[in-house]
Amino acid sequence: MQDFYKSLCKEILRKYVQVRTTTKEIDERIEEINGRLTSITVRYGEESVQGGGRNLDDTYLDNIAKRAMLEHNNRINKAIVEMVESALTYLDDDEKDIVMTLYASGQRGAVYDLMEEYHYEKTQIYTIANRALKVLSYKMFGNA
Repeated sequence: MQDFYKSLCKEILRKYVQVRTTTKEIDERIEEINGRLTSITVRYGEESVQGGGRNLDDTYLDNIAKRAMLEHNNRINKAIVEMVESALTYLDDDEKDIVMTLYASGQRGAVYDLMEEYHYEKTQIYTIANRALKVLSYKMFGNA
């Protein structure tokens, strides 16, 4: 497997762990903004107040921009979650645990914890992890 795909897989796994729980929270924030948008009355055709302070038009436009950004980012996050979860189904539980612990958790000394848990040598852990990365890269990116 090419180093590019191996690195990309590791990066996607790390991002997956970070965003998998935030998609629901972002959906809730979008709903909150939608609620604010429906409760704001915008005065079209009237002159804006000159000087300090924000008018309702600015607040409305800010909320639209925030909602658009959140929706865009959440679509990307949901696609990552779906892609990784689909690819993970091709691994057995041990492979999944090893590759996620090594490359997605970000914990130091993870390989030693895995060696103790599975009673494998370090090279065996990395062999399993590399085999799992190869499967994941084929499932996520095609002919890697």
